[in-house]
Amino acid sequence: MRAIGKSPEVKAIKAIVGTDKHYLLKPVELFARAYSEYIIRRSGDPVLLLQLKSITLNARAAGAYKQWSGESFRPIEAAFDRLFRGLGWQKDSSAPPTTELP
Repeated sequence: MRAIGKSPEVKAIKAIVGTDKHYLLKPVELFARAYSEYIIRRSGDPVLLLQLKSITLNARAAGAYKQWSGESFRPIEAAFDRLFRGLGWQKDSSAPPTTELP
């Protein structure tokens, strides 16, 4: 959650809505969006990656920051990797990150 909270996107949402009580800033909402993005990026599924790219670009054009850029998602992705390795859910720590969208 620290990596998510430090991201430029979360900071932008806070600047726009001006309160931590907004649903986009609720911990469960932040985690859900980050986890879904992690799964999509790690899956490598071209359809899901294109959908994520479309959602991200359309939201950015409207001034919304619901998902992360590849660059700002890297620390979040690394945090998920550490979490899952620590839980014993992820054994291959050499898997390259899949943060680049088509």
